Amino acid sequence: MDKERLAQWLATLGIHLEGRDHAPVYTCEQASALVGDLPGMRVKNLLLRESRRDRLILLVADERSPVDLKQLATALGCRRLSFASAELLERHLGVSPGAVTPLALVNDAERQVELVMERRVWEADALQCHPLVNTATWVLPRAALRQLLEALSRRVALVEL
Repeated sequence: MDKERLAQWLATLGIHLEGRDHAPVYTCEQASALVGDLPGMRVKNLLLRESRRDRLILLVADERSPVDLKQLATALGCRRLSFASAELLERHLGVSPGAVTPLALVNDAERQVELVMERRVWEADALQCHPLVNTATWVLPRAALRQLLEALSRRVALVEL
């Protein structure tokens, strides 16, 4: 799915997201410089991998939160976590590095990727996210996030970082 088809699919759910197009961004710092005035929590999205069990985890965390992979692995019952490759990003979420987003779960038809969110992100009024590309940022209100996950029959595990 691409950005336009995503917007159309969300519209069928009654979800219409606002945001802005911008130059490509690859880091939270770059995104903040271009869209820092948009409402919503700025987040970092990491696709993580536990190789022993071929487990994939999409972590959505406040961009200011430090992520300790050893502590996170323990909290999630994993032996060891590492960052997933660009190939796994493309294969499972249909996005490239810099465009990782919870919206990419629409591309995970086989439901191979688990969603894990920092509790404060889950409780935020809205969050900023990329619409499958790193050249735009949309504001995703809490109610729309929950509606999206329900439409995808997805659950979220909450963690404290």
